[in-house]
Amino acid sequence: MGPPTEHTAISVATMIYRDMDAKRLLMVLPP
Repeated sequence: MGPPTEHTAISVATMIYRDMDAKRLLMVLPP
C-alpha cells in the first residue's frame, strides 16, 4: 500500500463534487 494522501484527496474531491451536484439538482428541481 502506498501513502494514503492521494486516496484521501480523491475521496474528499469526490464528496465535494457529489455535494455540489446534489445542491445543483435541488436548485434545478421545482420544490
